[in-house]
Amino acid sequence: MTQVNYKQNSKETYDPFFNKLHNELLDKEEVVLDLQNTSFISVNFLEELEKLINKANELTRRLRIINVSPSIYKVFRIARNREILAATELHQTSN
Repeated sequence: MTQVNYKQNSKETYDPFFNKLHNELLDKEEVVLDLQNTSFISVNFLEELEKLINKANELTRRLRIINVSPSIYKVFRIARNREILAATELHQTSN
């Protein structure tokens, strides 16, 4: 398993980030995408994430998305992408 942290808080080019994730999927059975420090998700990010999940399924690999804030999860729900929602684990807060 490989964990990749995504720390985008504004618009930027996604290609290097998603290329890294794609390469990890080729080498590992499971890749974990940590969105703990993410406060912004663009439509481009969602499109790339959908492509990555489809690639993971094609390669019979697992992509997990962890530490998703409620606001980012809401974006995922509004996008109505079942694959993204299935891979997502909400951020767990300690009591």
